[in-house]
Amino acid sequence: QKGKSPCCTIQAMAIVHKARALALLAVALALIGAAVARSSPKQLGGPPSEFHKHGIPNPTLGALFQNAAVFFVTLDQAGDLLWTFNMDLPVDSQDAFQFSVFSPLNDHFTLTLTSPQGDAMDLASHASDSFWPVGDSAEEIKTTLYTFKNPQTGVYKLSIEAPSLSLERLEQLMSISRSASDHHALVLLWNDTPQKLFSHLARYQDSMCQDDDFAVVARMYDERVNPSLTENIGHVPVALKDVVTQAELIVNLPNGTTFATPMHDDGLHSDGVADDGVYGGDFIASESGSYLVQTVFRGNHADGSPFVRTVEHQARVVPRDVVLKPNAEMSIDLKNARLLFNIDVAENQENDFSSAYRAYTQVWGTNVFSGKQVPVAWASSIVRPTAGANGQSVVTLEMDMNWLLAAEAVGPFELRETYLQEINSFVPVSEVDTIPVKFTLQHAQHINSTLTTLRKTYTGEYTEAMRFGVRPEHIKRSNLTASTTLVMLHGYCSQQNPWEENSQDFTDAAYFKDPEASRSHDEFSNLVMNFAEKDLGLSAYSLIGHSQGGMVSLHIYNFYWSGVDSTDTGRKVQALGSPFMGNSGAGFWAEVLKLLGGCDSNPDLGRDGATLWLTGISEAAANGMYFYYTQYDKGGLFGQGFCNALTNAILESPNDGVTENAYAILPGGNNLGLTKGQCHIGDMEWPASYLDNSRNAEMNAKAAR
Repeated sequence: QKGKSPCCTIQAMAIVHKARALALLAVALALIGAAVARSSPKQLGGPPSEFHKHGIPNPTLGALFQNAAVFFVTLDQAGDLLWTFNMDLPVDSQDAFQFSVFSPLNDHFTLTLTSPQGDAMDLASHASDSFWPVGDSAEEIKTTLYTFKNPQTGVYKLSIEAPSLSLERLEQLMSISRSASDHHALVLLWNDTPQKLFSHLARYQDSMCQDDDFAVVARMYDERVNPSLTENIGHVPVALKDVVTQAELIVNLPNGTTFATPMHDDGLHSDGVADDGVYGGDFIASESGSYLVQTVFRGNHADGSPFVRTVEHQARVVPRDVVLKPNAEMSIDLKNARLLFNIDVAENQENDFSSAYRAYTQVWGTNVFSGKQVPVAWASSIVRPTAGANGQSVVTLEMDMNWLLAAEAVGPFELRETYLQEINSFVPVSEVDTIPVKFTLQHAQHINSTLTTLRKTYTGEYTEAMRFGVRPEHIKRSNLTASTTLVMLHGYCSQQNPWEENSQDFTDAAYFKDPEASRSHDEFSNLVMNFAEKDLGLSAYSLIGHSQGGMVSLHIYNFYWSGVDSTDTGRKVQALGSPFMGNSGAGFWAEVLKLLGGCDSNPDLGRDGATLWLTGISEAAANGMYFYYTQYDKGGLFGQGFCNALTNAILESPNDGVTENAYAILPGGNNLGLTKGQCHIGDMEWPASYLDNSRNAEMNAKAAR
């Protein structure tokens, strides 16, 4: 235009472009906000009678116990084309022992076994083909299992040789390994004996964050003179004294380096009193990431027979990015009759607060009659620190005011046993015993007037709002935009979705796929919700999960508002073969898979990870889970049956080849029973559980729609 300089024209165009950019940014932010809102966390709550379920648990609940041993093998170069490794295999069973070797080099190995008397053993006559399952699919790692019945006890010598193998070829074969360490093979040794190693973390708090003192406590015990540890989870067995000659921790760091540190029975290493057969060991977890902490015991029984036992603890060490402070302010949502507790947190300067946490607290109030402090309710949610009204970073928890009526309480309030867990590991990162809540006269007036209104309709029953928070508008059934669908979930490290093999058994089903992946429950959950609600456009759906998929179904239902909550009557979440209480072989499992090119470790599936995760599961959500589990039937090598002879060596019996019966039980869930003669996946000794047409038909018919 005339009268305007080119400079002004450029400036005007810039203003227009900037306005358009801002408009597009506003749209993008709105879309992001909508996406976040569609998976907004629930505000969980429950009565004081449930306090004991939600505190930081005792680590004996996640203890591991084994009569097996795992050895890490690093070959020595004995010549230009020769690689060797020699090791002892202590055998203390007169009934049977087994061993197997796992390596990308298996096809190049020559194995030699020598008896305690120095005689060469005929390995071929004791060999059988077996495999290690990769994950929640029929993919498998083939290997050879060597079984010896009625053996002589003593120290056997195993020699591993890889002849005619150049360094270049060895490195090429090992290139599939995803392990950060430099070992070339793993050896698994199993002795059929009642003497086992019992090992657990000394504590969960102040132990699993970067630069914490990570401590482990362990003992040998005889299962014949102790209650069943799978039937009495958390029980600590009586230690065997004077049998251990060497106890140590072998620590595999996230960067691949390994070191050993001794364990002591001196009363100074979280081991109780000195010389009682209980050993403790510790180290400083100087970096964050995935650790494998192996407890190793060697010794001799009273009859002189030598033994070795190991237990593999899979742990994730996280940065301590936020720290709770003993200060909280309160605001009131009068429309929804809710108290909001804004708890101060101190932030690590490097933390951008992109991480989420599970927050938990006990709310204590003042009894309306006695004026004494009384427990009111617990509150929990997935939170991210935000800027509070006073400029201080805070995390916010909510409580429905009907809990005040149930407890006959008012303010002032106090928060107790408050803690934060990192959401992808459920590692406790900060806890405070007592937090006073600032309470004003205006707070008291608003609470009194609101309680007067609530009393008119209060029945004493726990409502959805009390248990889960205020239902978002888009979750209400009156706002459904699509028909209900079943969403079928696979488990850890699956190549495909196993439910598809019998897709004719399910009506209006969609099959989630995240092939060959290792995801935390929370990462997995968000992928599922995006798949169902964004990719498929579903506003209502129920979930059926196999293995980890069942745990993820419960995680979604418990922690997030989603289309699962929009379904009507029926089972909103169902599971088959899910290790709700963890898998005792998860540590070894992860090492095998990483060594042979499989998936990364998944601490959520270990016994410690599952124990920590379950603290966040509300009774109300558990009541909504319907689960099935299976196991082998009688028969097999030792007459008692198995699904997979290899995994049976490190899993507690009975099991389905992956999931142990004792740990397939969800406390508070709906146990729909055990089926014998079915295994976790295909190619095991019995058919895969997910191929059962009758059960599939029941799950399909009972699913919420």
